[in-house]
Amino acid sequence: MTLFSRNITVDIDEGENENLIVTSRMVDVFHDITVTLDVSHPGFTILDAHVEMAKVPSQNCYLIYPVAKKLIGLSIARGFNRSVVNLLAGVAGCSNILNLVLAAAPLAINAAHIREERGRRPRDRGQGTRVQHPTPVPRPLSPDPDDNYLKGTCIAHP
Repeated sequence: MTLFSRNITVDIDEGENENLIVTSRMVDVFHDITVTLDVSHPGFTILDAHVEMAKVPSQNCYLIYPVAKKLIGLSIARGFNRSVVNLLAGVAGCSNILNLVLAAAPLAINAAHIREERGRRPRDRGQGTRVQHPTPVPRPLSPDPDDNYLKGTCIAHP
């Protein structure tokens, strides 16, 4: 018998001016929390942050609203996780919102890459013939090879 279940979803949509709208939602027996970030592209800077709490265990949870706005201006690049932890961890923060932001925001880079790839490859037009796509060749996520969004963020980008 399951005692506890939590669902976390992340959706990334195209916004205005090539921006990305990153929405993460956590639902369990105690919570229904949604974090929405408007992320610039190119640049991967958080332009706006919005938290919606449809269900929380305490009225004090709503105190996080102004703290979440401090995400505005952060760049999703080297040091992002540390900055988010500094803003949202501890007694002045919310571990649930912290986890949603850390899980979702970096996916904006993945979504931008997918959008760029869609513009490069032929599409299956639904006529019953499958289009063979070539094996992807690693490319920088930005058209500028000197762009260092991912440098220093992980083992793949030292």
